[in-house]
Amino acid sequence: MADNYTNLVVPPNSSFVLSSGDTVTGTNNTALRIQRNSTVTLSNGPVAGPITINSSGTNGHGIWTTTDGSGSITGTSLTFGSGVTTNISTNGNLSYGIHLGAGAQTHLVFEQGSTTNIRAYLGMMLGASAAATPALTNDVVLRPNSIVNIDAYQQPGIFQGISMSGGASLHLDAGSQLSVHVADGGTTGYDRGILVSQNVNTGLGGILTSDAGSLLTIDTHSNNQSDGLYTINTGRSDLRGVTQITTTGDLSAGAFLYADPDMTRLTISAEGPGRSSISTSGTESEGLFIYRGHALIGRTDVSTTGDTSAGAFVYGPESSLVTEDSTITTVGSGSDGVVVHSGATVSGSDTDIAVSGAGSIGLFLTGSGTEQTASFSGGSIASNGTAIGVGGGTGGVSLDGVTVKGIDWLDVKSASAFRALPTVSFGIDQVADDGTLVRTSLSPVAVVAAGSTTANVTARNSTLTGAAFTEPGSVSNVTLVDTLWTMTGSSNLTNLINDPSLIQYTPPVGDPTVLASYKTLTVANYVGQGGEIGLNTYLGADGSPSDRLIVDGGTITGNSTLAVKNTTGPGALTTGDGILVVDTVNGATSVPTAFTLASDYVTEQGEPAVVGGAYAYTLHYGGVGANATDNNWYLRSDAPSSTPGSPEPLYQPGDPVYQVYPQVLMALQSLPTMQQRVGNRYWTEPAVPEQVFCKDPTQNFRCTVTPEQASYYGDGKATIESNAIWTRIDGLHGHYEPRTATASMDYDMDIWRLQAGLDGLLYDAKDGAKLVGGVSFHYGRAVTDVSSVFGDGSLRTDGYGFGGTLTWLDSTGFYVDGQASLSWFESDLFSDAAHRDLQDNNGGFGYALSVETGKKIELHDDWTVTPQIQLAYSNVRFDSFTDTFGARISSGGNDSLLGRLGVSADKDASWKDEAGKTRRSHLYGIANLYYEFLDPSVVEVSGVGFETGNERLWGGLGVGGSYNWNDDKYSVYAELSANTSLKSLGDSYSLNGTAGFRVKW
Repeated sequence: MADNYTNLVVPPNSSFVLSSGDTVTGTNNTALRIQRNSTVTLSNGPVAGPITINSSGTNGHGIWTTTDGSGSITGTSLTFGSGVTTNISTNGNLSYGIHLGAGAQTHLVFEQGSTTNIRAYLGMMLGASAAATPALTNDVVLRPNSIVNIDAYQQPGIFQGISMSGGASLHLDAGSQLSVHVADGGTTGYDRGILVSQNVNTGLGGILTSDAGSLLTIDTHSNNQSDGLYTINTGRSDLRGVTQITTTGDLSAGAFLYADPDMTRLTISAEGPGRSSISTSGTESEGLFIYRGHALIGRTDVSTTGDTSAGAFVYGPESSLVTEDSTITTVGSGSDGVVVHSGATVSGSDTDIAVSGAGSIGLFLTGSGTEQTASFSGGSIASNGTAIGVGGGTGGVSLDGVTVKGIDWLDVKSASAFRALPTVSFGIDQVADDGTLVRTSLSPVAVVAAGSTTANVTARNSTLTGAAFTEPGSVSNVTLVDTLWTMTGSSNLTNLINDPSLIQYTPPVGDPTVLASYKTLTVANYVGQGGEIGLNTYLGADGSPSDRLIVDGGTITGNSTLAVKNTTGPGALTTGDGILVVDTVNGATSVPTAFTLASDYVTEQGEPAVVGGAYAYTLHYGGVGANATDNNWYLRSDAPSSTPGSPEPLYQPGDPVYQVYPQVLMALQSLPTMQQRVGNRYWTEPAVPEQVFCKDPTQNFRCTVTPEQASYYGDGKATIESNAIWTRIDGLHGHYEPRTATASMDYDMDIWRLQAGLDGLLYDAKDGAKLVGGVSFHYGRAVTDVSSVFGDGSLRTDGYGFGGTLTWLDSTGFYVDGQASLSWFESDLFSDAAHRDLQDNNGGFGYALSVETGKKIELHDDWTVTPQIQLAYSNVRFDSFTDTFGARISSGGNDSLLGRLGVSADKDASWKDEAGKTRRSHLYGIANLYYEFLDPSVVEVSGVGFETGNERLWGGLGVGGSYNWNDDKYSVYAELSANTSLKSLGDSYSLNGTAGFRVKW
């Protein structure tokens, strides 16, 4: 049966047990009062249900351990037994759920599996006596799997969920849970979830600790000044488990530290599973407020949502904050991520700071004549406005492996130019022996006076995005080491060291042809130590707009690289200074070796160059003429061989390749002669003679032809071959030095082609004339090497297609041969100079027409001559494309009308083999003249036309032959020839060969 007690007092030096189901009631008094050296145990008994402890009235505590009674104090023990549930409730002013009185030297244990619920004005008071030496302290331990819930409800005045001082300690073992909830205390405030303070007399502070794997939850709800964890003076909070702090009132810090500056007094570091968190939502409510002393947070997420708040506010030269693997987030207007104030120090590793409210700064360093420092490794700092601000005094920022992003990644201004920080004022709460609070007001956070600002910023292995701004009168010293700065807006710094990092200007906003669309970086002094500056430039004529580096009144030293990206500039010939990219003003100077160009390629003269349209630009120190010593840096597109007043263009390395492209296509689809295509088709057979030479002197050595001898002769009529299946292969090697080439060059070309066809008789006239038609398929490859002062290159082109032929041959030796073909091409273009592909798999199309006519004229002894003329038209085009440099390449008018005038000397023979089959041979030599009637081919490169035309008049010599057997069933044929331009013999030439095989059907 459960017991009921009223105003229960446990006398000194005694023991007492409360069992489950028992009730203790305090009427206008403490419910359970435990005097010195006693032992009280709350345990499970035979009756189910919780132990209930209720009290009412002012100072009516739930449980109070005191020093009442006689004898020395050896300690009081209060144990909440394993598995027991206890409900403690008080309903009076200044009443505590559990009050471990000064000098009671109480050892309070919440055993494993116990659950304790406390609802009181102040959940738990842990104090110590000033009289004893050393002081008699109280300690509280939550064993694994124990749960303590404290609900401090509304009362006027100052109240806490837990108050600790005088060396008293509270410890959470792994697996234990402590929850502290503080209700709305009205408008007076000064309420704390947990107060870790010191005794006003002894100076001894409370000690709050937790092991990894424990859970501490602090939740405060007040109109104002209701802090979560308040650690001051000699108090110490060392929390290694998961800690979750939430505050909702104005002027309420999640965790507040004002403590001994000689040691770390606040640690919130989740070392086991899970992460800790600190969250505030009121105006001017900091997640962390460190006024004095050293704090560390690890694996902790800090967030604020109120206006004019801060994720962490660290104030004064005796203050520091260390963050590890943590996040700090603010969303309120004017709410900074981390404020480093008046000589304070902050360092962080793998910490992410993000602010999104208007006027909020991610990391803000400020002070009046003080030096404040912040260093971070890993993590990020992000803001919708300023990521890092330095205002007042000297701010030192060190970044290593940090990502920084903001509209301004860095702002350096006087403090008055920034949003004014709130003048935070607060009190220091100490605890008297009787448990009452003694408040001492501190001076508010000082307003930073107007004055000059110096920022010393070093970023290593970091990524910076945004502009940088330095107010006149302030100084910014920035060193970038292995860092990327993406500059999103025009910026200015005092001194900049680029060692070696990349400063990349973002593309222009607006019309790229207007200078106002581009950005500038203005510095007093620039030192390059192998760094790079990435500029956007409209590559065009002189004075084209560009991003710029401006050095104002100082010097440019060291060495850096300028990387230029073309912003749709079509390219043009510069005739003056060129395009300004580095501007020295107000007497600034530059060493002549300060910059080199990050090039698309290196010219034949060894100069780095970038490509704009059809032109290449090189970097020059100084202008031309009177501006040669102006210390500026320019991009120019005139060739080094240019003479003053007569600039010659410096073309990009793809131009020679592009301009020869149509010539390659036309060569690959060129049409052969009829003889080259199918061999000899026209045979003249000797008639049977009346007599032949013999050895009979009686007949004067001239005998009548016998029937057997007559079988070896023909009938004297011409034989014209018609029906056949044939195939042939031909090859060409040529060297060409064009008579016309916009970008001077020569080229070597190797071609091989395979052609196969079927010919059939369409008409057979009575007089022996024949009309033969045919169809064919062809495939070929051309490999071309281009040599030019503007850069060597190459092309590889595959072509395939089909064609048709129509040939008239009559018995007199006259013929007319017509050809037509269609071809499709695929080409790869490569620049040797730039060591890159210009374009892969570029498609093309062409067609060719040819007509040839000639006539065999018989001489004697089976010799004939064949005068002939041929006219061939060719037209090609390729698909427009944008090359690797951004230039637009398109095909212009690319056609050819080539005339050939030739004559061949032919020797025919025919005979019967041992099987009685006819065999024939045809040998010939041929001489040709070639003439090109049309204008040179044209290719447009970003609107600039490039012409190529080979010499018009060529000559050629060749030899060839055909051999038939098996009564003309089979035939092989071949030709070798050499051609050369006649203007400069041997400068341009081609060596040609073809061989074929034909089968009659």
